[in-house]
Amino acid sequence: MRSFVGAVNTIKLYTLKSGAAAEAIKNLTEKLRLFFTRLPVLSLSKTGDALLLNGEKIDIAEMASFRGIADSFLKHLEDVGLESLTFLNTVTLNQMNTLFGAFGSICGGAVSVDHWQRIARERELTGILFNQHLYEIEVVQNLNGHPADGSEVPPTFSPPEDPRLSQEQFDELADNFAGYLEEMFLIDDQDGIAHMIGKLLTGLENRVTPIRKSVLGTCGEALEKLDLAFQHDYIKLLADPLLSAFNKEEEPKIISETAAVLSRLVGHLILLADYPLASRILLNLRKRYQKFKAAKDPQAIMLASVMRKSLEPRTHRLLVADLRSDDPSRQQLAAQLLEGLGAVVAPLLVDTIKQEEDYRVRQTAALLLRKAGAKAIEGLKHQLASGIGAEERRRILDIIDTLTRDVRSEFALAVADENPHVREAAYRLAERIKDKKTVEILLDFVKSHNGPQAIGAIECLGRLGSEDVEETLIELLNSSRDEQLRIACCRALGQLGKPGGIETLVGVLLPRRKFLFFLERQSARLRAEAALALGQITHPMAAKNFARFINDDDPTVRKLARRALEADASSALSQRQKSAETSAH
Repeated sequence: MRSFVGAVNTIKLYTLKSGAAAEAIKNLTEKLRLFFTRLPVLSLSKTGDALLLNGEKIDIAEMASFRGIADSFLKHLEDVGLESLTFLNTVTLNQMNTLFGAFGSICGGAVSVDHWQRIARERELTGILFNQHLYEIEVVQNLNGHPADGSEVPPTFSPPEDPRLSQEQFDELADNFAGYLEEMFLIDDQDGIAHMIGKLLTGLENRVTPIRKSVLGTCGEALEKLDLAFQHDYIKLLADPLLSAFNKEEEPKIISETAAVLSRLVGHLILLADYPLASRILLNLRKRYQKFKAAKDPQAIMLASVMRKSLEPRTHRLLVADLRSDDPSRQQLAAQLLEGLGAVVAPLLVDTIKQEEDYRVRQTAALLLRKAGAKAIEGLKHQLASGIGAEERRRILDIIDTLTRDVRSEFALAVADENPHVREAAYRLAERIKDKKTVEILLDFVKSHNGPQAIGAIECLGRLGSEDVEETLIELLNSSRDEQLRIACCRALGQLGKPGGIETLVGVLLPRRKFLFFLERQSARLRAEAALALGQITHPMAAKNFARFINDDDPTVRKLARRALEADASSALSQRQKSAETSAH
């Protein structure tokens, strides 16, 4: 109403074609547009000295700051011979200019009864009604301003059918959308915002392509212009209408652009930790992606790319942080969101496995990757042979068996890796899998290699405890001149604990004939390792052979031999006592 009175006063001072008049009328029209996001009609009328707004009496006396404006408006209605003035949501800026031109042409004096009806008819003012009451009001008041019978008289409203916005109205709303949005958020008018968004997006698929593209740009730009405090509420109001438009859209380019806006919403929602709504949006995107993929539609590739962009590096870091969180609910929500993306998110999960040191996070990413399908798993396996860094290879090896046990080629490469951390990860993998093929790879490797790689593989074979490896270990221990490798063989034979290794270990402890009259004694360390391994074999022949070394010159061997004999004697005594007790019973 303030804008209306301002425009009236401007027309009295300036011509209709002046910049001041044009700006005043435009400002009023924009205010009406904002009002129409809530209601489809604005009816202003007077009864006596009272002002009625859509049929409801406005108590001017209780609104001191508004009284002057209301009085000016009522006086203007009287001056131009009107009882009421009604604006429909179909009113255009051109019609508003015509209206104020007509106001300016009245130079005082009486106005004929049919003047405004004639103006409306001749100028085609279809969005403005003159002296036509859409609201049927019973205004029978006593001196206190209430109905004479003391009852409340609610106004009854019979609005015209609410058609879709005309092209001119639509253009105006789209052009001023961000401004309207900010104003309505400032007064916390979320119902009005929802209505305005509905007006903008309802039937969008039926408008021409440039308009659809422009609207999508408007929706996205409005998000960036809003204060952070309002962004979440805006996204919640925008999401469902935009998803509806996305699911109805058939033009490839607009599908792509709508998906891009939805993807931006997802990114913001993850920043704001609203995983349920983000997941719902992604679920809609994924559903349409799967439909395109099943139909072998090229748009599937486009949608997959758009969905991956929603998880930009910043968003990726937030998701990983939530997967790493001690809060189970945050972990679960982040995992559910990633799971909702399916195979589309596979590259992100692979990067997480390669880069994240936290083992639990890598395991979660691996479980999600497994659900993404065989192709995603093969992609991770391929990384091991693609020249990535040693730490990245180690991290993949730590979790690869969560996805698949078919890792023979990758395991063979890792066992021969120059980096000791990668080799250790491969050995741990073999111990988890305990697969016959893996043992065969290790055996083939130790037969053809020396140095640290072979030593690590031998130690791994010992921990695996496979019966198939004893013969190879004995052969290496007898034939190799590499002391470190022979020590590794001793340790492995001790871990196996099989009686087949007793003779070879005793042979290491005894002097070995080098030439016809000379005996070669093994190094003290090798003999100590052989004695330690012999003590790990719980077989009578092991203890019997130890008796030969209770007076050995080497204190370590002597100590280990005596300890083994004492343990054997203690075990024999315990067995005899148990037998005696059994016989007594």
